[in-house]
Amino acid sequence: MTISPLFRLGAALLCCILISQALGQDCSCNFHVKGDCQANGNACVCKLPIGPDLTPIDCTKPIPKCFLMKRESNPGKGGRRPKPENALVDNDGLYNPDCEGNGIFKARQCNNTETCWCVNSAGVRRTDKGDKNWKCTELVRTFWVIVQLTRNNTDSIPEADLKKAIADTITNRYKLPAKFITNIEFEGPLIYIDLKQNTTEKTPNDVDIADVGYYMEKDVSSQFNTQCVLASLM
Repeated sequence: MTISPLFRLGAALLCCILISQALGQDCSCNFHVKGDCQANGNACVCKLPIGPDLTPIDCTKPIPKCFLMKRESNPGKGGRRPKPENALVDNDGLYNPDCEGNGIFKARQCNNTETCWCVNSAGVRRTDKGDKNWKCTELVRTFWVIVQLTRNNTDSIPEADLKKAIADTITNRYKLPAKFITNIEFEGPLIYIDLKQNTTEKTPNDVDIADVGYYMEKDVSSQFNTQCVLASLM
């Protein structure tokens, strides 16, 4: 079975909790600063500009990675822990993906070229590349995402408290149920967070761990303008 890519964030964890602002009466998008939301009766209808189009999105949870990558590609070092056997590393860089209407990656990607390849549900290439006749029979699900952070100025904080702060952050900020956070491990200056989500465990309303991993990468680099406060752990 194929294992997901390692999201190597390589950024300092400043012992902060990313807090999500509730979707308020002003009908704003909680998960992207460019989300365009309009009140429609009791509902809040949101869209995200992607190229020339406005794509409908659900701003109550992280926006699918495929939509975010498509927006990034359409403008207006690894750690010491060994990767799991057969793991896929996201080293192809940003490309312009083809997405389903619900934000899921299409199984075959071509990046608007004559060269195509197959991806998993995190959008990471899992096969060799071929021409336009390249066949991808199914979208292989990513069931394991490993997030790597660099620990900074947290040596005085008990590991149990730091683990709880990290888990609470992931649950509160990204709406990921705690059962999908299977392990938080410290190794020297590095922090490894294992997110696992089998197809049989994920409900249609659950956030996808691939989307959470992508948001964590962008949040740490402050690309999504998230709000951060210091955790009181002493």
